[in-house]
Order: sequence, then C-alpha cells, then structure tokens
Amino acid sequence: MKFFVVGLLVLAVVLVGLAVLESSTLQRQARDHPPPGIFVNLGDRALHTQCAGDADAPLLLLETGAGASSLDWASVMPLLARNFRVCAYDRAGFGWSERAPGARSFDAIAADFDAFWEAVAPGRDAILVGHSLGGLFVQGYARRYPNRVRSIVIVDGLERQLAGAMVAQSESQVPILRLGAALSRLGIPRRLSLGKVPANAPQEVQDAMRARLYRAGSIATVADEAEALGGMLGEIDALPPLSDDLPVLVLARSAPRDAEGFEKDWQDAQARLGQLTDQTELTILPTEDHHLQFAAPEQVAAQITAHAQSDAVP
Repeated sequence: MKFFVVGLLVLAVVLVGLAVLESSTLQRQARDHPPPGIFVNLGDRALHTQCAGDADAPLLLLETGAGASSLDWASVMPLLARNFRVCAYDRAGFGWSERAPGARSFDAIAADFDAFWEAVAPGRDAILVGHSLGGLFVQGYARRYPNRVRSIVIVDGLERQLAGAMVAQSESQVPILRLGAALSRLGIPRRLSLGKVPANAPQEVQDAMRARLYRAGSIATVADEAEALGGMLGEIDALPPLSDDLPVLVLARSAPRDAEGFEKDWQDAQARLGQLTDQTELTILPTEDHHLQFAAPEQVAAQITAHAQSDAVP
C-alpha cells in the first residue's frame, strides 16, 4: 500500500510538472509568435484575418486545408499581392482564431467565411482559392453564393467522390484526436512531435505553425471537422450545383512514378476535378508535394494570376 501511495504521489508530481512546462511553453510561444493580422469580432468569439495588396485591386480570398491556418499562404500572399487584394483567415479553432461553440457543420463554416468576407471587403465579388479540404469548401461557397464568386481555384484539393470514400477513415481518427487534445495540456503531443508542418515552408513559418499546432483547441477542432466530414458533404450536396459557366482552375501535384493506392486515387480525383465545370482548366505542377504553395509558390502565384486575368474570368 505504501509503494502504491508513493507511486501516485510521484505520478502526480510528474503530471503537474508537465502541465506547468506546457503552460510556460504556450506563454513563450504566444510572445514569440503574435498574430500577424487583425481580428473580426463575431460577438461570441473572433476570427483572425490578414490581407495584403492594394485595397482597390481584384479580390482573392484564401481558404486552408484540414487543421491549417492562414500561415499556409505565407509564401504565396506576397506574390499575389503584387496584382490583387488578397486576404486569408484562420477557420474557427485554428491559427489565432477562437474555437467555435457547438458541433461543426458546413453551414457554420460558411457563415464564418461570409463574416470574414464582409469584414475585409464588404459587398465585393471575389475569386476563391482553396487548398486540400479548403478546395472542397470553396466549391461549397461558390454554390452557396453564386452571384458573388467570380471563379474558384483549387490547389491540390479534396474531391467530392474521394471525400465520400474517406468518411469512415476520418471518423475512426476522432477518438485518438480527442485523446490527443486532452493530453496536449500536458504537452504530450508536442514532446512526441505528433503532427507535421509543411517541410518546404520557411523555418520561421514552421516555427509559428508549431506554436499553434499543439494547442488543445486546435487538436479538438481537427477532431470536430473529422467527425463532421460526412455531414458536411451532405450539406454541400444539398446546395444548388455549380454553374457550368463558372471558371475553375485546378492546380494538382505531379504523380510519383507507378502511383498506386491512395496516391493513385488522389490523382484520379484531380482528373475528375478537371471536369468540374465546362470552364475548368487542370494544370499539373512539377512537384509531388501536397503543399504546392510552399513547394512551388512562384508557379502557384503565376497560375492564379494568369487565371484571374484571363478573359474567362468575368
């Protein structure tokens, strides 16, 4: 009995020590990596946003992938800002944005995107750009707000059919993500270096990403969106279809030689995205990295610029 009590005391001391160390780490990182943009007040919480470029230039709005933040566009935004007003934001729970109450849904995410849109460029039409899961979301936004979207750009994006096939796998990851969120208060995911940041991102961007990656709210929001994927697909399916006249640019990564399994499925999905509307153009970039915006930022920016300035975009 004595050894059991001593063991519990030692465990308690270790857990308290880990919690104190993690709290200190979070405070230091908050000082070292302050929000680069400004906040949009939604009443019960705030969304972090950042913009660059001439306020009167054509408007580009950027959406990120699963678990990501506006930092995902750090290498591309300055390039696009030469010709456009370009704005990015952190979805609720990610980056510097506060976590949203209640269950996640596409309707809630789209409402936040609309609030971001109205805050940075009230009443203006825009070209929407989405990476990975964000590519699926910008399709949904275009279906929800067809009169305000001039075109969409999908950067190695998730396609509807493939997303449907991933629902069960996505839901199976929720328990471990919930556990990770709980353990993050002790710094366990951080100590084990769980979760990755884009290897091609500049070092200072990687450091800022890691500062936000291991927060309990970030991990819990990844779990929320993973759990909600099937429902969100149903919400998007219920919206009016995309107009066949909508200009779409799909930028996809190159397939590795003899691609098979998930990689083959992903490449097939990019080909289907290339037929999204009658005005869709598919361009394969010479990199196998999913984060095209870091692996080939100049090419991504050049392709978006050419698309946005083409005669096809009204």
